[in-house]
Amino acid sequence: MSARTEKVASIVLQVAAKELTKLAPDLAVRTTITSVDVSPDMKHALLWVGILGTPAEVTKSLERLDGLRGELQRAVAAAMTTKFSPRLAFRHDGSGEYAQHMAEIMNKL
Repeated sequence: MSARTEKVASIVLQVAAKELTKLAPDLAVRTTITSVDVSPDMKHALLWVGILGTPAEVTKSLERLDGLRGELQRAVAAAMTTKFSPRLAFRHDGSGEYAQHMAEIMNKL
């Protein structure tokens, strides 16, 4: 990532996390935006989210995030000084569950 896309990613992460806390405090309690990948043309941003819960709860939370996309998009656009603001998309970051699984395996040894 270039310095410019890293700066945009940082702004998207901060604004989206703050706005999520306002819009859906119950969802924000068990959801963490772990990282943001911004495309080189800065028209798309992929927000990786860690979500605590069962697979069904994770799916439901992702659907809810998709429902909040418009409001999060507006907040990000208001914070940006660029010509375009990136279109947001959400993906589940399963690295936390994987780390927990590996820790359980290591504890059994």
